[in-house]
Amino acid sequence: MSELKQFFRNSQVMALMTACSRVFGLVRDLLTNYLLGTSRIADVWVMAFMLPNLFRRLMAEGVMSSAFVPILAETLGEEPPVQAEQRALEFARAMFSLILVAATSVVGLFILLMPWVLPFILRLLTPSSGQGSDAAFLTQLVLPTRMLFPYLTFISLAAICQGVLNTKNRFALPAFTPIMLNICIIGFGWSLRNHWDSPIWGLCIGVLCGGFLQFFLQWLQLQRMGFGLWPTTRLWTPKTAEAVRLWLPTTFSAGVVQINALVSTVVAVNLFEGASMALFNSNRMIELVLGVFAAAISTSILPLLSRQAGKKDEQGLNQSLWAGLSAMSLVTIPAAVGLLVSGAPVLSLLFQRGAFDERSLTLTYSALIFHSLALLPISWYRILSQSFYAKKRVKVSVAVATVASVVNMAGCFVLPGLFPKNLAHCGIALATLVSSWLLFGLALQQAYRLFEVRWPREFTTDLIKVTLAAAAFVPIWWPLNGAAIGPGPLILRILSSILVYVFLIYRWRVSWVTRLRRKPVKP
Repeated sequence: MSELKQFFRNSQVMALMTACSRVFGLVRDLLTNYLLGTSRIADVWVMAFMLPNLFRRLMAEGVMSSAFVPILAETLGEEPPVQAEQRALEFARAMFSLILVAATSVVGLFILLMPWVLPFILRLLTPSSGQGSDAAFLTQLVLPTRMLFPYLTFISLAAICQGVLNTKNRFALPAFTPIMLNICIIGFGWSLRNHWDSPIWGLCIGVLCGGFLQFFLQWLQLQRMGFGLWPTTRLWTPKTAEAVRLWLPTTFSAGVVQINALVSTVVAVNLFEGASMALFNSNRMIELVLGVFAAAISTSILPLLSRQAGKKDEQGLNQSLWAGLSAMSLVTIPAAVGLLVSGAPVLSLLFQRGAFDERSLTLTYSALIFHSLALLPISWYRILSQSFYAKKRVKVSVAVATVASVVNMAGCFVLPGLFPKNLAHCGIALATLVSSWLLFGLALQQAYRLFEVRWPREFTTDLIKVTLAAAAFVPIWWPLNGAAIGPGPLILRILSSILVYVFLIYRWRVSWVTRLRRKPVKP
């Protein structure tokens, strides 16, 4: 089986498993909205869950994508194979131990200092008169954040296990384990909703149990494969030193991005009650697409690009990169159009019950309009960025992400003023849209400058065809009467839109579809 065909198969496996995970994630969001709505305690939940995830992206995702997977793939590709396998195992165990020590230290330090660090962070990022810095809000926020921080240790170790499994072409289990996280949050959140003064405590317990299962199931699979990741005292080796050297710039970049996300949330908290939860709900709708397809394709393409970069196969790398962008475009373009025309009725069907009222629907859909338009550049960038990691040009990705994040942060403070006060959170969503296109544009320009990456002529032709095919199902939704569509007619319109789109991309002979279906031709 060719590497490109293996990549598509891995992407399909990951997409299928991730789709199941997103279904459970959607149920989780239905539950949290039912229990919390867009109340002040909902803002507490968003902030408390976001802070450990901020460090997760620094310590887990950054090291896996920029350093661990490329070096591990390169090591496994060395000769002779038996010695290469042993060297790879030693490197993986060293990185596992390094991440264990780092994550545990960060968790312990932040839990100890949380009552002082958290108010300092929020007051530094927000005006002193903002709601996000009042004493009552900070009092509510400290304990849930402390409770959720151990999740960082579990998910960081899970990322190392996932990196090993992915490099060995095992994608199903890493894509499945987030389902366990969602099941735990749903189960504990619902069953413990009335046990304390707030439903948030059951949700926190679910996060901790789910995070542990995400790690343990993957670790157990590696044990069965004979690639056991046990802690070792030999943390510092030439390969871990190289990984840290590649990791540190990515950590800086991820730090800027996550500070950007934190600023966006805190600014939203300051705008009006429920603004941050509305933005969170809108982002969750976008992640239904990004989390399934962008994550599947970008995760499965990194080991392939790393192997091709190690072999100096520039033609193969270029072919794989554009294959990934093509596959992504087939999904994200119609998804963006679909969210624009069907967002209000879909949100109403999914969320409008319990504490999620008509106001919550209006706030969420208004943000979703802007987030939908950012779907394509975000997904394209996720693919492009993997080429920088595969080629170990991490500093390029750092510079690009930093510039885009600074622009986004500035927009979060400036652009809300362009909207009415009760829709000021749309300015934050608009900042995301602007910075996303800037991010992709800068990344593409750098790929042109540094690598043999060239925009294929047929890519433009297919892009036009796919966009027109997606636009063709818009009349099905006319008139756009908001949430006034029953479940039956809504499902019928969605299915009709899919049929129109699929028919047209086949009728117009979009080459992307043909390439995905036939056996790839070796260069």
